[in-house]
Amino acid sequence: MSGDHIFIETLYGFKCVGRNVIFRIFIVLGIVGIALYVFTPLSALPYVKSINQLLKQPSMGWISQALPSSIPFTCAYLYNILQLFFVTVLAINDTRLFHLDAMMALNVHPQGNSDISVGNIFGKFLAFSMANILIFAFCGLLNLLFYPKVFNIGYYLFYWFTLNLPVLVFCLGISTLVTRLTRNQGLNVILLAVILGVLTIPCSIWLNGVLDPLAARIPNMFSDFTGHVNFGSYILQRIFILFFGIGLAILAVIPYPRIHNNERAKFRLACVALFPLLFAGGFAIIYSCGFQSISDEREAFRAVYSKFAQRKVLKIVDNQLYLKETENGGISVTSRMRVENRENEALPLFFYLNPRLVISSIIMDGKTVTFQRDLQVVLVDKELASGEITEVVVNYEGKIDNSFCFLDVSKEKYISPMVNTIDIYRFGYTPAFCQKEYKLLTPECVWYPVSVPPYDTFGFRRSMFTRYRLEVEHDPKLMAISQGEASRDTVGKTTFTLKHGMKGITLCIGNYRKREIVVGSDALTMIQNLKKEMPDIVKDDYPTKVALFYLPEHEFMLDFYDEIPKEKWSSIIEDAKSSIKFYGDNGDYFLKRIMNEVAFDPTLQYPYSWITVVEVPCDFYVFPRRTLQEGERVQEGMVFLPEKKFSEDVSVASYNDKELEIEFRLKREFDQFRKGGSCDLKSTGKGNTSFIYSDECPLINDALFLAFYPYLTWVNKENIQYFVVDYMKNHSLEEALSDTLLSPELFDWIFRMKCAELKTLLEIKIGEQEFHDAYHDFLKRHLFEETTFEDFSQEIFANFNVRLDSIVMNWFRMNQLPVFEIDGHTVFIKGKSDRVYDFRVFNWGKVPGIININTNGKHPGWIIPPGEGRAIRTYGPALNSNVSTYMSLNVPKDIELSSERGEADIDMDTTKWFLPLDSTFFSIKNENEFIVDNVDSGFTILETRKFNIASLFGIVETRAKYYEYPPYNHWGFTVDRNGGYGFPVKGAYFKRAGKGNQKVQWETDLPEGAYEVFCYQPSRKNRGGDVQREYYYSVFDGKKEHEVILLMDKNDGGWISLGVFDFQGRGRVTLSDKDQKHDSIDKHDSPQVIIADAMKWVKVQQ
Repeated sequence: MSGDHIFIETLYGFKCVGRNVIFRIFIVLGIVGIALYVFTPLSALPYVKSINQLLKQPSMGWISQALPSSIPFTCAYLYNILQLFFVTVLAINDTRLFHLDAMMALNVHPQGNSDISVGNIFGKFLAFSMANILIFAFCGLLNLLFYPKVFNIGYYLFYWFTLNLPVLVFCLGISTLVTRLTRNQGLNVILLAVILGVLTIPCSIWLNGVLDPLAARIPNMFSDFTGHVNFGSYILQRIFILFFGIGLAILAVIPYPRIHNNERAKFRLACVALFPLLFAGGFAIIYSCGFQSISDEREAFRAVYSKFAQRKVLKIVDNQLYLKETENGGISVTSRMRVENRENEALPLFFYLNPRLVISSIIMDGKTVTFQRDLQVVLVDKELASGEITEVVVNYEGKIDNSFCFLDVSKEKYISPMVNTIDIYRFGYTPAFCQKEYKLLTPECVWYPVSVPPYDTFGFRRSMFTRYRLEVEHDPKLMAISQGEASRDTVGKTTFTLKHGMKGITLCIGNYRKREIVVGSDALTMIQNLKKEMPDIVKDDYPTKVALFYLPEHEFMLDFYDEIPKEKWSSIIEDAKSSIKFYGDNGDYFLKRIMNEVAFDPTLQYPYSWITVVEVPCDFYVFPRRTLQEGERVQEGMVFLPEKKFSEDVSVASYNDKELEIEFRLKREFDQFRKGGSCDLKSTGKGNTSFIYSDECPLINDALFLAFYPYLTWVNKENIQYFVVDYMKNHSLEEALSDTLLSPELFDWIFRMKCAELKTLLEIKIGEQEFHDAYHDFLKRHLFEETTFEDFSQEIFANFNVRLDSIVMNWFRMNQLPVFEIDGHTVFIKGKSDRVYDFRVFNWGKVPGIININTNGKHPGWIIPPGEGRAIRTYGPALNSNVSTYMSLNVPKDIELSSERGEADIDMDTTKWFLPLDSTFFSIKNENEFIVDNVDSGFTILETRKFNIASLFGIVETRAKYYEYPPYNHWGFTVDRNGGYGFPVKGAYFKRAGKGNQKVQWETDLPEGAYEVFCYQPSRKNRGGDVQREYYYSVFDGKKEHEVILLMDKNDGGWISLGVFDFQGRGRVTLSDKDQKHDSIDKHDSPQVIIADAMKWVKVQQ
């Protein structure tokens, strides 16, 4: 090849591209389209439903304003999508290739085939690279003008070089090769659309995205703390794409439609192409092996854990940690532990430590001892006798193996590209940091010796309380952060002291700045808010120190707080404490506590004397576990705030009233610390002062906790109840715990509903207040320590003569559900707030079940044995007229009794009874009625399915088992809380109205005669939606069809007559999905909802 010839061809190719209309369209779309999408509300287009809603959006999402790499990445990402399309189109549209004559193969000119091909590709490469630079320059200028605080030119250069250039080379290579192989523009379009479509969509998931030219699902953002979140893997994949594209470009020279200058040219070109292809393949293998290596390591760690899972452990009473940083960014630690054997037998000394931390020595009672190590397990060659206490000193150093964290997370979830993702932004997953100038070490990574591992097969981890003391030597320019009282008297040395045991301790070292405030209860402000009599100001005897640590360059985020007047801070602090339930949920304790009339009780309120809020890198991520700790970033007394709160919507509209703006801004600030927020502080304020464990029932600690806080078990949505019952009808909670196919969300619902059942069972057996007091007293006596369920059960038996362990294990292992038939009424007396509940219940199931009525604690409930019934009459507050069946086959679980209103001057008979009842009271059947419900064999769905192109590829349309909202294109099953028909599930089918093509049908055999036909419709009282409904029925009497139009308003419900008809041996009713007729003035935004429940034929007596 000749350099001059290549230069001539490059210049020619560049000019051809520049003159091409398609390329000019690309330039305009790139500059205008990308700029509009990135810097205007258009980026919210996929998430809004109207133009007005779009116009109300902020000019740019907060995530783009927060992180400096967001805008450059978005520009590069959008540019790649455009580039992928336009480069391919230009390659297909190469007139030099397709406008040929018969003599072209014999043409003679100085340039060889290689010169022409390389120059042609270089010309396109140069044109698109200059376009890329131009577009980035324009977007960068807008970035600098409007968002200067997040402008960084280095990120634009990085994404241009690593993200856009490899895509350009790859697209040029593959499109040129395909074009020259096929030499047919129509076929080129199809082949390239398929190839690039497969590579950019399915291949973004396959093989961890190694084949995806866009790297769309590979973490590729920057943190202000640690730089690129995934540099090694990302660069490997981009090098693979780059060299793979180069190899394809070289191969594209071989089929050039002209005789080569040398007969061995094709062979030589193939050999040359082999080098970049092999090079690319090597990087692809290294990239893939990295993921496989992590999976193999995690399996090995789990296998080691399983060897020691059943062993009894020693108690680490206290642990004094002395840590200093090493030159390579690692840590050097001395752990001085006091270890005690609290079992009744001699136990070997073993503990767990992160596998990459290398132990240099272990000293016991002043003597060096030998030990064996199997990955994370360290087994010391010494036993401790029962009751023996010894001092163990462990010296170790190294870095942290992050693959060791969260071993109870499945492989699929662990490597999922959706972990820590927001829209197109992938932040990666880093559970711990151990590098120069920044460290974040949580208990999850086991950076210090522990005898109870952060792992459990079932996801319910056991905890051990240890009293920690941490001394850290660090770079004087950096700051060390942990729980407890911090002493920073010596430069470069920080000591943390804890007054009580903790489940674990966290250490963070970085370039932080600190703001701090001491928070005590402002009794005066609270009493004013509660409109109580003004007392003297009471000083809090247990104040809490709140400290915020953040990067110095992020201090502008706090400017808002500087604008708040000092006199408002008291009320702001109390509002914040109230929002996170700082004083718990016990109203009596709350009022007495703020007046210092009762002692500080850590079991009822926030238990620590500090709240440490730490800003952490954007790639820090904590997998949610099966435990009840709902906040993803909350440790004991420590909260990890996302970097610049990038994952939170902190945008607040501007107000003319500054005080109103402050109020809304503070509400947004507090939302992330409330229940359901990413930093839920409520979870750290409850259930962390003790731990009750059981080998037979691993989740007993959380179960008792929920029984103590029953409002956390409230699950009142029919769709949740339906899925829970559908699973639990033939499974126990024990089986659900070990079911790896069960989703975490469904298990959480199951567990909460089972705990509501356990709470009622304990109230029946022990008493609500009695259990509450016994559990609370037990927690107070075992403050900041772990204890066994056996100990708690023995106390319950001693005080109440109740075998709590038997109750819990039966509850845990029950693998069937009762099914209740309930009938009765309530009488509400005018002028009083009480009801008389008079009803009958029969349990048709094979296991006992629990029912209850909501009478504000007046009645704990009743246990109904299997195959037995009860007549129940009782009296209580009129909260509602429902009978709750808890864990039963009845859906909904609350069955509403009919209500009757008494006269104000009539004395109420308050006689109570709980009497045996025979099943004959429920087995009476009306022989003149024929009912077909939507679950019976006589019910049929008649649908005309539309053609779906996916079916040609064997992809079958799948439909959900349950629908919370009505589908548009087909019938879906649901449960209606407003009185649907059915037993034990009050279900129906529903959909949005259509053109009348989708139908349902009820059919049954009838003795000849006249029958009145009724359809069942759930009541729609007090509900939004259609004011008037219009259903189109067709009744077939055996000879002909009768069209019936049923008009209903929102108050219509129950059995509604369709008319009387003479049937000739078989009855059939059809309901179509035809929509009601709308006036042009009063046209609804969406079609009406069609509900198909039950149909009834009642014989007309002559």
